[in-house]
Amino acid sequence: MDTALRRTALWATTIQGLFALTWALYVAFLPGLLARAGLEARLAILFVVLDQAVFAVADWASGVYADRLARLLNRIGPALTACAIASSCALVVLPWVASLGVPALLVGITVLWTATSSALRAPVFTLLGRVGGAARPAGAVSLALVGIGIAGAIAPVLTRTLAQADPRIALGVCAVALAGAALFASRLEAGGANATTSPHKAAMRMPAFFFAALVVVAGFGVQVHTVLLGARATKEGVAWAAWWSPAFWTGFALGLLVAALLGRATATAPPLRSGAAGLLLGALALVAAQVAGDAIPFGVAQIVAGAAWALFTAIAVRAAMAFGGSEGIGSPIGLIFSALAVAALARLGLTLAGLQAADWVVWLPATAYVASGVLLLLFALSGARATAAVGEPARSK
Repeated sequence: MDTALRRTALWATTIQGLFALTWALYVAFLPGLLARAGLEARLAILFVVLDQAVFAVADWASGVYADRLARLLNRIGPALTACAIASSCALVVLPWVASLGVPALLVGITVLWTATSSALRAPVFTLLGRVGGAARPAGAVSLALVGIGIAGAIAPVLTRTLAQADPRIALGVCAVALAGAALFASRLEAGGANATTSPHKAAMRMPAFFFAALVVVAGFGVQVHTVLLGARATKEGVAWAAWWSPAFWTGFALGLLVAALLGRATATAPPLRSGAAGLLLGALALVAAQVAGDAIPFGVAQIVAGAAWALFTAIAVRAAMAFGGSEGIGSPIGLIFSALAVAALARLGLTLAGLQAADWVVWLPATAYVASGVLLLLFALSGARATAAVGEPARSK
């Protein structure tokens, strides 16, 4: 991995980590912000549903727009920075807008923040792909995702610590940090941007919507496991409930290292079979976490389950970059992030339907892992057979 690509990957993981922490703080402060606006705290879930619905649309749209800018202007850094600054400004004024007591204005600012925040997702990886060029090493993609794992591990502690803090200060610090990090986008792009053409596009092409559907299924399982079941464990007084989310996301960060190592041996295509095997192993770990009677087995199971999600996520992003080829990688990457938002919406749907406490919900995460893992394995095997069928006549000649 060259210096420019490594620097860009570190920048990307900083952006992803800061955004994940900002989102966690926003959700934690949201009931209080609604109270300031004269709204009931129970409406917070509807705001989160609205946010995820906006993400589902804006993530894909921002990826498409990043591709268009790259083709027309051969640069996306200035637009990315502008959107990040707009997002940061909306986040900074959010507590003041809530204090005005005008619900419609609060909704508008929230939608503006969510929509502009999409520039911190797919376009960031688009810029990473432009710097990486045709090579796009797996290590860079995995490194760019590590920030999400770190943020997920420390977010529960951070939100508890800042529960009584002034949201203007906490959200303001996050907003300034994000805006400051985004200022480096143009410099990084100017220092290492390359053409996005991939010489192995035919070998790596895959149905983007099919892969996005797998992300929805597996992501739904992760959402149920980390959010719903973690909250249930806390309410039921499980001794190690406080480590539920941190252990999973620690495993996610560690699993990205494994994804990077696997990627080195498969430069031409993402290791789909490894991703499928990881998800099936992760399903066993999720079951083990549910039946664990001791903290150590529970922690190990959570770490393995998180690592499985990391491996699959890294492969999903790499596959999206590979699918884009010379036509642009922003659109398929945006589709992956939109799929994650749809997964979150599906989990929120369970809560709105009042099903989060049902006994069968505990088996949804493992089921989702198995379903997506089996489908990915079948796809990988069918691709291998197709490749063998094409190569056989050539050998016979």
